[in-house]
Amino acid sequence: MPTVNLTDAETALCAELAAETGLPPLLVSRFRQMWVTREAPFFAAVSEETDTLACAALAELVRSVARVASEVVSGSMARVMCGAAGAVDFEGFVRGYGRMHARTLRDALPFAFAVFDLDGDGKLAPGEFREVLEATLALQALDGTAISRVLAAPPPGEGIDGGLTRDQFRYFASLSAETILGCCGFMMHVRDFYVPLSPLGPEAEEAEEAEAAAARRREHGERERVAVATAARPDVEARKAAAAAAAKAAGDEEVAAAVEVFGVEFVEALEACKSTPEERAARCKDQGNALLGERPGGPAKAAAKYTEGLDEGGRDAALNAALLCNRAAAELMQYNWGRALADATAALALEALPPEAELKACSRGARAAVKIEKPDAALELCARAAGVQPAGGRSAVVDGELQAAEKAARAAVAARAERRKAEAAAAAERKALEAALAARGVALEAWEDEAMADAYVGPSSGARVWYDAAADCVHWPVLLLYPETAQSDFIQDVGDDEALAPHLEEMFGAAGENAPGWDAERKYRSGDLRLYAACKRDGKEVAERVRADKPLLPQLVALQPKGHAVRGIPMIHVLVGGSPYEGEFLKRMKS
Repeated sequence: MPTVNLTDAETALCAELAAETGLPPLLVSRFRQMWVTREAPFFAAVSEETDTLACAALAELVRSVARVASEVVSGSMARVMCGAAGAVDFEGFVRGYGRMHARTLRDALPFAFAVFDLDGDGKLAPGEFREVLEATLALQALDGTAISRVLAAPPPGEGIDGGLTRDQFRYFASLSAETILGCCGFMMHVRDFYVPLSPLGPEAEEAEEAEAAAARRREHGERERVAVATAARPDVEARKAAAAAAAKAAGDEEVAAAVEVFGVEFVEALEACKSTPEERAARCKDQGNALLGERPGGPAKAAAKYTEGLDEGGRDAALNAALLCNRAAAELMQYNWGRALADATAALALEALPPEAELKACSRGARAAVKIEKPDAALELCARAAGVQPAGGRSAVVDGELQAAEKAARAAVAARAERRKAEAAAAAERKALEAALAARGVALEAWEDEAMADAYVGPSSGARVWYDAAADCVHWPVLLLYPETAQSDFIQDVGDDEALAPHLEEMFGAAGENAPGWDAERKYRSGDLRLYAACKRDGKEVAERVRADKPLLPQLVALQPKGHAVRGIPMIHVLVGGSPYEGEFLKRMKS
C-alpha cells in the first residue's frame, strides 16, 4: 500500500466522504493515497493536469472493483459517476463507489435506473432496457428463460414497450428476486437485497411516508435508539478471522490488521483497485494448478480456484481458455463427466489455446464425452486434435488418450447403428403384425398384468407374437389354464391356421401317458379334454366352447361379438370333458 502522508485537509475530506457514503474511513484514506500517488494499474491514469479520471479509465476500474464483465454496464456505471463532465475527481469517485455499495434495494434503485438510462433522457426505452437487462442477468449467471420471466412481469402504466419512468422502474425492480437481480445485478451487494412485502410505489409518496415515519421516530426517539442499539448483528467474526489468518500466513501484517478492523470487504476493495481482473484470474490459475495434485480433495479445491478466476470476468481469452481447460482436468479427476466436457468445449470455442493445451482440451473433452455416451462429440474432438501440431511435437500420453477415446467412440457409434437397425426391424415387424391382425379381424387388447406379459412374451420367455410374411401366418403363444388344479402352462408357438389338438396330444398323450406331475390320476387324456374361452356379457364372465380340432384363431375372432377379447395372447381354459368339475365350472360361468 502507498505510504504517503495525507495533509490535514485531505484527512478531513476523507472523513467527510466516509461519513457521507458510509464507507470505512481508512478505506477512503487508502483510496486517497492511491489517487495521490497515481498507483497502478488504475490510478496511474489520473490526469496530472486536471486531477481527474477519464470515463474510459474509470470504466476499467469499475469493471475490476464491481466485477462487471459487460462493457455496456461498466461503461454506463462510469458514465453515471462522471456525469456531464466526462471525467471524475476523487470526491466523485468515492461517492460513486459508495453508490455501488448500496446495502438496500431502495438505496440502489436511483443509481441502477441511471445505469439503465443509456441516453440519459430520464426514461428507459425498450431497446436500452433490454440491452442492459440481458447483460445484467448474464452477470448473475441467469439464462434466457429468466429474461423471459422478468419481462413477463410488466409494471403498471405504459409497460415495458412504451418505456419506463423512474417510478415504473422501481415498481418493476421490486416485484421478485429475479427482477431485483435483473435491475440491480451490477450492484456489489445485490444478493443481500430483500424482496419487499409489496412492490415499491412512487418516490414522492414514499418520501412523504418516510417523513411521517421520521416524525414518529423523533416522537419516540429514546426508545427507538435503544431498540437499534440492542439489535442483533450478523456473525462475521469467523470470516474475518479466516481472512486475517490467511493474510498473516502470507506475511502481510498490514492487511491482517485491516481485516480485523474493517472486515474482509476492506481488503477486497483495495485488492480490486491494485490489480486487474486478469491479474487476479492468473493468480487463481496458478493456485489451482498447485492444488490439483493434492490428495484428498485437491481436484475439487482446484476447480473452485479456476471458477474464482473465471468469475473475475477478465478479457484475456487465452487466460480464460486455460482456466476452462484446467477446470476440465479437475472435473475429469472427480468423474464429473458432463462438466468436464462442457469446460473443454468452452475452452476450445475461445480459439485461444496454444497447440499443446488444445490437444489436452480435446483429450479431456473426448474422454468425458465417451463416459456420458456422446460418441459423436468425442469423435469431433478427436478429429480436431488430429489437425493440431505443436512445435515441440505431440505428447505420446495425450495421443494415447485420444486414440483410446476414438476407439471407444467408434465402437459406441457402431453399437448405436446396430441398435437402431434392430429397432427399425422390430418396428417394421410390429407394423406388419398389426396389419396382419387387422386383416384377420383380431381386436388385440393390452395385457391386464405387465408381469404376465414379461413372463410369457418377455425377453427371457423364449416366445413372442410375430408375423411370418412369407407364409402369411401369425404366430403367438397360447396360455392354457387348468382351473380344476389351479395350474397353467403355455404353448410357445401356435400358428393362426393351427388347431390345438396336436399340441394337447403331445403334451398329455391319448391315454394320459405324458401326464404332468400334478395329474396323478391321468385324467387329462388329449381326446377327453374340452376347451373354453372366457367372454364378458352384461358385466359377467361366461364360457364359450372352443373346438380343439379346428384352427384356434378363427374361432376366437368369431367369439369377439360375444364379448371375447384377446388380451396380449390367447388364454384358453382346459377341462376334462364330462367331469364333475366341468359341470361346476359351466354353472359358475353360464354360457
